[in-house]
Amino acid sequence: MKNIFIHLGFVFILVGCSIIFMDKVSASISDYYNDVNKSNEIVESVNNNYNEFKDKSLNVKNGIIDVSKSYNLYLEEFPNVNQTISTKVKTVEETINNLSDITNHLLENCQYELNNSVMKNQCNSFKINFRNMMDSYEEMITVYNKVINTYNEYSLRNGKEQIEEYKSNLNSSIVAANGIIE
Repeated sequence: MKNIFIHLGFVFILVGCSIIFMDKVSASISDYYNDVNKSNEIVESVNNNYNEFKDKSLNVKNGIIDVSKSYNLYLEEFPNVNQTISTKVKTVEETINNLSDITNHLLENCQYELNNSVMKNQCNSFKINFRNMMDSYEEMITVYNKVINTYNEYSLRNGKEQIEEYKSNLNSSIVAANGIIE
């Protein structure tokens, strides 16, 4: 009888160890598939957000080009077209501000080191294109203010009304993203 209890004890120990081992294996497999699913979600999010960013940043580029074409004028004409130029600049700013959610999602998801070359390329392209877009925007504002200053010098000499320099109205998350990407 004593041998039966010893054998049953060994059986229960083996069964218990087997259950614990199977539980650990099952948890590891579950964690693996959860990681794969999360990685796929991140890659898909980067892909979707990058494509949307790419389209909207093209709108920013075209808007900046449109603004720069507006400077081909005589100083006397500037007060008459300044409102149009200012509206174009504000439209570029609004487009950039509308990119804040997309930019934040890309910054958040591009921090992951996943073994996906497409995602890595999209993240690198995003960072380069974002930096170029922001540099172009800042250059546009600088040039616009130089035109305003040139007009103001002209208006002082000719007794005409001064025009205020343009102040950037980018939202704080875009400005913060610009600092992160630098």
